[in-house]
Amino acid sequence: MDTTGRYYAACCQTDFPSPKTQAEISSRVDRMLEMIDSAVLGYEPFFPVRLVVFPEFAHTPPVYFTVEELRERLAVPIPNEHTDRYTARDARATGLMQAPTERKKFV
Repeated sequence: MDTTGRYYAACCQTDFPSPKTQAEISSRVDRMLEMIDSAVLGYEPFFPVRLVVFPEFAHTPPVYFTVEELRERLAVPIPNEHTDRYTARDARATGLMQAPTERKKFV
């Protein structure tokens, strides 16, 4: 099969328990980076996977009722150590990466 000029996408699903604090995000990033490597490397003999997609709230769903609780317990600035890890992983590949984040402002 000629894949010249083509690339493929892998859609990944997660089933993490809802975190209570920011400290739990790192373990999700660990697993999601593993899933990226599995998709990209696993399909490498067949075709180039250059887009890996995760659910919008893969890192953490908004599990608190108020904006104040979300900001205090789960919100992280962007960029951060997690986005840095995704960027470092993407630097090893030729594709582009956008980590799943909810970019809406809470008002």
